[in-house]
Amino acid sequence: MKQAGATQVYSIEEMIDVTVAFLYMPPPAGRNTVIVGIGGGASVIAADEFSQAGLTLPRFSKESRQELLGFYSSEAGRIFKNPVDMNNIESQEAFADTIKMIEAEGNVDLLVLHVAFDHFGLANEEDKALMIGIYHLFILELKNKINKPLAVILHSFVTEQARKLASDMQDSLTKAGFAVFPSIRRAAVALSKIIRHQERLKSDAMVRN
Repeated sequence: MKQAGATQVYSIEEMIDVTVAFLYMPPPAGRNTVIVGIGGGASVIAADEFSQAGLTLPRFSKESRQELLGFYSSEAGRIFKNPVDMNNIESQEAFADTIKMIEAEGNVDLLVLHVAFDHFGLANEEDKALMIGIYHLFILELKNKINKPLAVILHSFVTEQARKLASDMQDSLTKAGFAVFPSIRRAAVALSKIIRHQERLKSDAMVRN
């Protein structure tokens, strides 16, 4: 299968996830990944899963961290490292400026945005829907403004309403052309596979030349 240039998967879910990655995003140029989301615990889990899948999470320079800090009123409740934890997003402009600045980093090949639906566990259902809706619109606004590969993970939906919110958001983002995954682990596995596929293509091309 490797000689034929095929990407091997081990379940129906993996086949779907890898297909989504191939269909909805250009192949990343390398393994350097920046993870951005709401919820420090979920971001740490994402970092672990992506590292175990063979992806690299580069550190930001001191200058880049200072630039990120400049988009917000304070660092309280946020983490401007990698992963980037963006609790309490202050405005669409701040969110877009953050993503564009990260994209401009020379050592970034792939951007991953994650939405943990259970992060708003103490809020009532109406407030949860409002906050998720705002984040949803912010992500939609990035379409055609980001040139590097971008993946979205919608995960940790437990209640029936959260499942409905996640399903509607997935449908909307997929129609807009985003690669959307239902869990951190499934995203990490699928993205690592398309990157390895791209690496094989480059290696084969070098051998032929």
